[in-house]
Amino acid sequence: MNWLSNTLGPITLAYAEKIGQDLVDHGYLRLVGTMGKSFANSSVLNYQWTKRSLALATNDSTLKRNDTLANQAKEVPYVGEMIGQWMGGGGVEGESQKDRLKREAKESEDVYKEAIFKADRTRCRLEEIMVFQLISSLTCRSTT
Repeated sequence: MNWLSNTLGPITLAYAEKIGQDLVDHGYLRLVGTMGKSFANSSVLNYQWTKRSLALATNDSTLKRNDTLANQAKEVPYVGEMIGQWMGGGGVEGESQKDRLKREAKESEDVYKEAIFKADRTRCRLEEIMVFQLISSLTCRSTT
């Protein structure tokens, strides 16, 4: 429930449980430590991504399928909507997921570097002002 809320934003408990049940029914999620195939929002129950879902998410070549995770998820009613919104637009036409992730990582690094340079410039200005104030106060004291 927490992961769904963080990923999709505020959602109802019933909608989250439908998504969880679809993930279990289609073999993307499994219940750990207990038998059964029903999904419930409970702190007692623990779920784990299956090898199949991890292989699809990482484009593992050992899984002999041509379908992408997004295309397969379209078959699942609630999960298909979620992944469609989550993966959404913003990508460059014909860009692979690997290339998109590289591009987004580069953009994030550029934004981070710019923020660091801006913070460093601010720090330098602050130090200059502090030194100037110190010199001014020492000069004022020596003249009096």
